[in-house]
Amino acid sequence: MRINGTTFPRPDEMTETVWRKQGDQYVLEDQDGRVYARFDSRDAIFTDANPYPERRLDGDGTGCITKPVIPGEWSSDDYEILIIPEDAETPQDILVRREGEDILLVELHRAEKDSSSFAERLDAI
Repeated sequence: MRINGTTFPRPDEMTETVWRKQGDQYVLEDQDGRVYARFDSRDAIFTDANPYPERRLDGDGTGCITKPVIPGEWSSDDYEILIIPEDAETPQDILVRREGEDILLVELHRAEKDSSSFAERLDAI
């Protein structure tokens, strides 16, 4: 996460960056649900440095708070969302979310195996 040359390192106790929408706010939490910052709009996440817990000028981004993925601001051309259910036992249990639907990865592979773009994205995983 970078705003005007300022990066925002994760606090030492934060091993995971978690973004949640709560009501009308966007909330930055850690893996244990501790709240570090609140934003009144999604634009503020990317423009208002004040709520972030710590900042450093021109850091390299290592160990920094990651940008949130906000629906509507990315497309399936940019990302594939993989879902690994808690009770998954094999790779055949992995799902891909597309347009609000969860589809078994193996089914997509069968349907799109001749598509080089799908194969390239699958190889990148």
